[in-house]
Amino acid sequence: MRNLCIDTAFTCNFGHGDKSSGGFTVAELVIIIAVLGVLGSISYSGLNSTLPSSRDSNRDLDTSTIADKLELYYETTPVAGGSTYPATSVGVSGLATIVDSQDSTVAPGQEANSLILATSNATQSPTTSQYIYQPITRAGGLCTNATTALCARYVLYYRQEVTGNVNVINSLRQQ
Repeated sequence: MRNLCIDTAFTCNFGHGDKSSGGFTVAELVIIIAVLGVLGSISYSGLNSTLPSSRDSNRDLDTSTIADKLELYYETTPVAGGSTYPATSVGVSGLATIVDSQDSTVAPGQEANSLILATSNATQSPTTSQYIYQPITRAGGLCTNATTALCARYVLYYRQEVTGNVNVINSLRQQ
């Protein structure tokens, strides 16, 4: 076992008469610390480049889960005149209840519900911390009340962090 020796004169002699059996010199310790610092910074920068991609994968999974829950709602919630997707009148909390998955309604890095309702039938432009639900009537307008006009389809919007592109999920039924 080597003895640890820090000697500013770069010599260590523990009474053995052989200077080479001493500990590490200050120069050796400085080199080791510098190498560890370089390796640490390389691994940290590599980790930072994978985080946005990981968050995008979570967004893909979240919105896929939301879409599945919306399709289940359509299949299991008949109204007068046929099946419908939820209208904006259900509100954000009602929509979160329909989706019934706290994890899926919160975008990566956020602490509260990220699922919001569209306010028009125009193309939406969410941030990376938003999922926008846009129900559409058969006539193409924003579906605000499913009792006056069935919500025939929906569009779910979310933004990817790596590319900045807005991804769109269309309902399975495009009536």
